[in-house]
Amino acid sequence: FTEKFIVMYALICAYGVVDNNRAYNAGLKHEDLQLLYEGLWNGTKHLATTSKAQHVPRLLMVVEYEDNYMIGELNHYVKMVYKKVASGEEIRGVEDYLLDVTELFNVLKENISRIKAIKLIVSERFNFKLEDEEFDGEGLINKFESEFKDKLVLMSF
Repeated sequence: FTEKFIVMYALICAYGVVDNNRAYNAGLKHEDLQLLYEGLWNGTKHLATTSKAQHVPRLLMVVEYEDNYMIGELNHYVKMVYKKVASGEEIRGVEDYLLDVTELFNVLKENISRIKAIKLIVSERFNFKLEDEEFDGEGLINKFESEFKDKLVLMSF
């Protein structure tokens, strides 16, 4: 006999920092970071699990700063907006909500002179809100391209 619990849908945010000084002392290379990003994206996509449905990476953003500057806690600038369900009801898929990235977009704009690069990969089936407009993943990339031009690096794995 066994009991099994299945998470029908979850959106999990993870935030991390690579400290320039410690990375240098540890001998971390640019290629190592690329492997980390690829592992985060593909590791999520290809994880063999029976306890979670719809296990798909949705958004990966890496902000590289000039010098030792850091905005920090970028995850706090993103808000979930319920679309098809009321707040507190069960979410069953990406069609039930969108991510409001207005504050994130604005804080990146305000600090663009201190940012070396914004690396981005977005799932096609993901919905965003920026100001009063709604976009899918491709639309969000277009907004970032128009605002951040030469600082934007699109990742693909």
